[in-house]
Amino acid sequence: MLNGIMEVGKLLKLQNEDELIQKVKIDKKYKAVIKTNFKDEKIEFSIFKIAPGESYLDEETIKEILWVGNTKGSSPQKRFTSDDLSYLAKSIINIEKSLSESSPLKKELKTIAEKFLIFQNDVPYFNPYLLDFEKLSVSNNSMFNEFISELDSDLKSKTHDRDFNKKYHKKISDNISKLLTLNKRDKILFTVFINDHPLFTNEEYKEILRKELFGDNDESRFSQEGVCYSCGKKTLLTTDFAKFKLKFFITQKTSFASGLKSEGFIKNYALCSDCFMNFSLGETFIINRLKIKLAGVDCFLIPEFVSSFTSENLPKQLKNFSKNIIDSVNSLSDLDIYNKSFDRLSVFLKRKDLLMNFVFSKIENASVKILLMIQDVKPMWLKILLDNLRKINEEFSTELFSNSRFNFTFRNIENIFKIRGKNTSKSLILNVHKQLIGGLKIDFPLYIPIFNNVAKDLFYNDIETNLLNHIINTHAFFKYITSLNLKLNYGGEKVLENDIMEKILTIDESLEKYIRALELNEQKLALFLLGILVASIGAEQYRISSKKVILEKINFGGMPFTKLKSFAIQIFEKLNQYKILTWENENLYAVAKELLDKSEKEWKLSPAENVYYILSGYAWKTQRIMSFANSNKKEEDDK
Repeated sequence: MLNGIMEVGKLLKLQNEDELIQKVKIDKKYKAVIKTNFKDEKIEFSIFKIAPGESYLDEETIKEILWVGNTKGSSPQKRFTSDDLSYLAKSIINIEKSLSESSPLKKELKTIAEKFLIFQNDVPYFNPYLLDFEKLSVSNNSMFNEFISELDSDLKSKTHDRDFNKKYHKKISDNISKLLTLNKRDKILFTVFINDHPLFTNEEYKEILRKELFGDNDESRFSQEGVCYSCGKKTLLTTDFAKFKLKFFITQKTSFASGLKSEGFIKNYALCSDCFMNFSLGETFIINRLKIKLAGVDCFLIPEFVSSFTSENLPKQLKNFSKNIIDSVNSLSDLDIYNKSFDRLSVFLKRKDLLMNFVFSKIENASVKILLMIQDVKPMWLKILLDNLRKINEEFSTELFSNSRFNFTFRNIENIFKIRGKNTSKSLILNVHKQLIGGLKIDFPLYIPIFNNVAKDLFYNDIETNLLNHIINTHAFFKYITSLNLKLNYGGEKVLENDIMEKILTIDESLEKYIRALELNEQKLALFLLGILVASIGAEQYRISSKKVILEKINFGGMPFTKLKSFAIQIFEKLNQYKILTWENENLYAVAKELLDKSEKEWKLSPAENVYYILSGYAWKTQRIMSFANSNKKEEDDK
C-alpha cells in the first residue's frame, strides 16, 4: 500500500508541473477568496475571487493562491493563504523571523508587523499578535465603524482567555463576510497582499513552503545514513513523517523501534529525499482525488499499479484514472453512476494491471486514524459486486415484485444494520463492508438479531412502509451474498419436498418463486407462511380499527418453539374470528401446521430466526396487499 502512494507520487513528478502546485488542497467547500491587502495605512478587505451560483472555488483558483492547508500540530504557522484570519497574523511574524536579514520580504513583513499588528502582553497562549482593529477597512463601508468600536471594547475588557485571539479574528472574519454580502454559511479563504501585490507569487515564500512540505534535503531532517525503504539506495534518510497524514507505520513511539531506541526507526521505515517527495505528492493526490464517503466514514482509495503508465498526456491519464476509480466505488452506493457510464466503467474494471486498497479512516484534527484496511482488491471483483447489484434489482423489480422499481445498493445494506437516532457500531457496518469488498464469507443468521432490533424500532417509531422495506432489503441482502457465493453454508438443511412446493404453486405461483429465491427450508417456510397469515389478519384489523393488534403478539426479541405453537393456534382463531379463513388461507395454514408438527422434535432455528421468518412472510404479503390497493386506486383515478 505504501508503494502505491509512492507510485502515484512518481507519476506526478513526470507531469512537469511544479511540485508545490501539486500539493494544493483541493477542497470543494470554499466559496470565495478574500484579499487581505496591507496598503498605506489600512488593511483593506475585498473579494479577490468568488465562485458563481451554488458552486465552489475551482481547482485553478486554489492552485493560484497556493492553498496547501494550514500548518498542522505545534509547528509555527507559515501560510499567506489560510481559512483562519488569526493564522495570517501568526504567519507574518513567523515567516519574518525565519528569513535572513538580507531578505527583501523580511523587510516588508517587518514593516507590516510594526504598522498593522497589535502586540498584547496580557493575551494568554502563544500568539499575542492581533490585526489592528483601527486599520481595518472594507470598501470604506460606514457600517464597519460600529464593529470597530466593539473590537475596541473587547480589547479593553481585560477578560482575555486562551481563545481570545481566535475569537477576536473570528469576529472580524464574520463581519467582513457580512459586509461583502457573502452568506453566513459560506466558507472563505484569506490571502495576503502588500500594496496590491499578492504574496502567494513571492519566490521566497514558495521556498519556505517547499521546505515545510518536502524537507528540501534539509540536513536536520535527512541526517541518518542507511538504505531507503522504497528505492533501495544507500544515502541520507529521514524517519520524520510528522507532516504526513496517511501513515501506516509508527515512527514516534520508541517501543515500536528496532532495539527500542529512537535511532532504531531507521531500520523500520526510512526514506531518502526523493522518495519522501514522492510519498508527499502521492498522499496529496489521494487526499484530493481519491477520497470518498463509504459506510458513513471517509475512505481513501489507494491504487497499486502492476504496470506503468505511458508518459504521453500523463495529466489527462491521471485525471481519467482517478475519476474511474471514484465513479466505480461510488457506484456501490449509487447504481445510477454505473448505469449511466456502464461502457466506460466496464472497460476500466476489466483491467488486470491494478489493485485497489480501501483505507477507512476517521479524520481528527491533524491526524488520520485508520479504522479498517481492505487490501489488494481486484477491479474485476468490483465489477462483479456491481453487476450482481444490477441483477438483484432486476429480479426483485420484475420477477419477485412485478411492476415495482427496486433500488438496492450498499446504502441499503448499511441501513439494514442501523437504528435511526442511535449510534450504530461503526465496526459492525465496516465489518460487513470488509466481508463484501474483501470477498469473505458471511454468516447470515449471525445478523438476524440485529435485523429484528431494527424492525422493532421501525414498528414502534416509524411508518409501516419503512418496516416492510427493511425486511425486504434483508431478503435482497441474502440474495446478494448468495449470488456472490459469499453466504456461509452450514450444510445439513432439508430441501423442500416436491409435494410441498406443488401445494404452494397451486395456491400462489408468485409465492412459490419467492420461497425459492430465499432458499427456505421446511422450518423457515412454516414460519414464512404464518407471517403471510399474520399479514391477512393485520390488514383486516386495520380495515376495522386502523390498528394491527396481531403484531403486538410478536416478541421482536425472540420466540422459542413453545411460543410458536400457541401463536399458530391464535392465528387460526383470528382467521375464523374475522371470517377470512378463505380457501387460500386455509391451505396456507394447513401446510404451515403440517411443517411445524413434523419438525417439533428437531427444531433447529433460534428464537430470533423464528421471529425473522414470521416478519419475512408478513412483509412479503403486506407489500402485495398494498401494491394491489394502490393499483386499484390508480385505476379508479384514471376512470
